[in-house]
Amino acid sequence: MRLALVLLAGCDRLFGVPAFQHQHAPVDAASDSKAAPPMHVQEMSRGVTPSGASVSVTLATTPTPQHVLIVIGGATSGTLTLTGGGVVAWELAASSNVSATDQIWYGVTDGSSSSIILSTTSPSPIWADLSEWSGLDASGSFDGMDANGASGGPPSSGEIMLSVMTSRAPDLLVFSAAGFGVVNNPVGTWMPFQPTMAGAVAQHAWYQITAAAGAQSIQASYTNDWDAVAGAFHQ
Repeated sequence: MRLALVLLAGCDRLFGVPAFQHQHAPVDAASDSKAAPPMHVQEMSRGVTPSGASVSVTLATTPTPQHVLIVIGGATSGTLTLTGGGVVAWELAASSNVSATDQIWYGVTDGSSSSIILSTTSPSPIWADLSEWSGLDASGSFDGMDANGASGGPPSSGEIMLSVMTSRAPDLLVFSAAGFGVVNNPVGTWMPFQPTMAGAVAQHAWYQITAAAGAQSIQASYTNDWDAVAGAFHQ
């Protein structure tokens, strides 16, 4: 027994490591954790008919500070401006005004207000959808956009084709189409936002969480004049 202890002590001195003590490489906590993907927290939408200079939308509860708010909305005429929601400066992510204007706005809330006001310079049917998101980069989440539109009456058939180039994944990808006809669900797996009506115009929007970075193709069929916008937002 004494000999065994002497041998262990000798190994201790020889290798410079106390007997029975395991050495582990330090663990980098940041590299061992993974940020949560973007998550839909709450949403509310509203349209004003037959015409109005603005539309206000209020969330059910006050948003969490540093969460990102996204507004999808438009009007049949005029130039749009957006205020409220505890956002110091709203950013326009995507816009199309070929037929009925459709736009995507985003901003970081300070949690002081649950209401936004979307205004137009020319009173007309106007609408907006307001949603709150967690898991997006509060220092700057915008990652890409695309927009297009069509006018001139209902064709026999047609397709909305958009493509957003993203630099990372998972991204929140938002797609909206507003028009005077029927816009069918986009190809692929999407979650719907609340549909919004204002006069003869209907806005339909969807979102998905992308699995990989690169070109995100969006395709949906339509039956009449339309404007379509898409925007991507990263963690």
